[in-house]
Amino acid sequence: MPPPPCVEIAVSPRPKAQLFDVCMCLPPSQAPSCLLRFPIWTPGSYLLREHARHLQDFYVETLQQQPLPFQRLTKNRWLVHHQGQPFRLRYSIWAAELSVRTNHLDDSHGFFNGAAMFFFTEETRPLPHHLHLHCPPGWLSACALPLLDENYVAPNFDALVDTPVEMGPHAQPFRFFVQNTPHEVVWWGQRPDDMQALLHGLEALCTTQAQFFGKLPFARYLFIVHAPEKGHGGLEHRASCTLLFGQENFSRENGREAFFNLASHEYFHLWNAKQIGAPNLQIPDYEGECYTPMLWALEGATCYYEKLLNFRAGLLSEARLLHLWAETLSELASTPGRLKMPLEEASLLAWTHHYRPHANSRNTGISYYVKGEAVCLLLDILIRQLTDNQRSLDDVFRLLWQRVQQGETLAERAFETAATQVACAPLEAFFNQALRSTEELDLSPLQYVGVEVLRKTPGAAPGAPPSPRAPRLYLGLHMEGNYVSYVEAQGPAYAAGIHPGDEVVAIEGQKYNPHTLPALLERSPIHTPLSLLFFRQGSLRQTPIAPRPPPEDICLLRRIQNPSPSQQHAFQAWLKGPPRE
Repeated sequence: MPPPPCVEIAVSPRPKAQLFDVCMCLPPSQAPSCLLRFPIWTPGSYLLREHARHLQDFYVETLQQQPLPFQRLTKNRWLVHHQGQPFRLRYSIWAAELSVRTNHLDDSHGFFNGAAMFFFTEETRPLPHHLHLHCPPGWLSACALPLLDENYVAPNFDALVDTPVEMGPHAQPFRFFVQNTPHEVVWWGQRPDDMQALLHGLEALCTTQAQFFGKLPFARYLFIVHAPEKGHGGLEHRASCTLLFGQENFSRENGREAFFNLASHEYFHLWNAKQIGAPNLQIPDYEGECYTPMLWALEGATCYYEKLLNFRAGLLSEARLLHLWAETLSELASTPGRLKMPLEEASLLAWTHHYRPHANSRNTGISYYVKGEAVCLLLDILIRQLTDNQRSLDDVFRLLWQRVQQGETLAERAFETAATQVACAPLEAFFNQALRSTEELDLSPLQYVGVEVLRKTPGAAPGAPPSPRAPRLYLGLHMEGNYVSYVEAQGPAYAAGIHPGDEVVAIEGQKYNPHTLPALLERSPIHTPLSLLFFRQGSLRQTPIAPRPPPEDICLLRRIQNPSPSQQHAFQAWLKGPPRE
């Protein structure tokens, strides 16, 4: 019996040229021609990135090395006339973009994502794909796919796309086990001095999340960590993730905490997004946008649990946890677009708003990461309040995970349905306000767990009583050097007609200096116009601008003094979760 059809792929890196040479062998078919498609975006990163722009030297031939005719039809489609016989594609991919969603190759390592590397057809998409790597001497490879006879084997194209590859002399993994399941860490870049402590932290957060859900959805997991000089980002996959965490991040205060939060975020996506997810993201359209109103839950809830579960893993203190959530609420409160764009709409518009921000984005929209996290924090406490602290958002995710394991396909509003079921109470009013309106979020559920919200004016000490003197004034301007990068809607600069891109040269006859501006504003009377001198398109202009007191920001979440026994119990149950078995 002949072996079942499959797609055979060989990848050969050329580090000096930053090119991956690719050879794809496609099996025979009954049709005389086929339409080759190249993905235009990478799942998990919602922007059309036009990966085919990095493709060059495209060539098609028979297995006997005879050329075959082909036509390029669009930016990412080729028509090949193969007369039903098996054939080979040969091409190269330029790999010079160091990000978690694209490809990068130099003399120290190679990294690629399948969406930015490989073709598919409607006929070959469900077929097994065998990937062989021709690594340079001394290089190793790391990939979450199983290795069989020196080939990484993916059951279909979607699995191939969802499994990035790292290669280089550094690719010998560190290893630890969670629930008897191997976890590997491949680290490119300068390693921390206390690498073992970092591995223990990763093991702790993975163990905590595995206990949270009760079962791991993979047989082996791979962390690919890129630690160049600069950069930050992460991308989740079904049995691996890529973390981009620049060395400058480690040198900052709480840098290691930020690394663990990033790792926790991508690991939690194993369940929330890769298993519990929007229907059209499970088998994505690689040639167009996949719209869903669920990103607030897929990303916002993951932001919420990345911190909460790291606290439960012992990687965050209680004070830091509350501080980070206060930062989220402050970010939301200081974004004018929260009053313009509902959260579900922000999810839908990830493609054109979140991933393509412009100088006016904060005035017209909101991040589904930020508001989604705030909504999930409040929803968790609300469910606890409605059930006398017997159930929580934890139970919502366990219920959804159980349904997925039973083969259920989740509907677009599965989170709302599951939350209502867990709470045993109607939540329609909460979701209508939180997801489908631009009303301010009601923070009163925090009282149930004995947490109060403190506010301040910028420049005041967190939690300090109001100053008897006039608060520091502000202009509603955000600057990059001398240039305006963002004008806050309804702020003084907005009213004065200042635009992003204007070059500020002087205020009140004094040369503009960002270091002396606060002192100038401190001396200025409230609502008394100042003279602002600036260039716009090379033309010198002058306008009055009237500074005023800045709006208050949420600055602190802290436990109230003298909480009741019920508040103390609710607080502990909220942060620590149910007792471990």
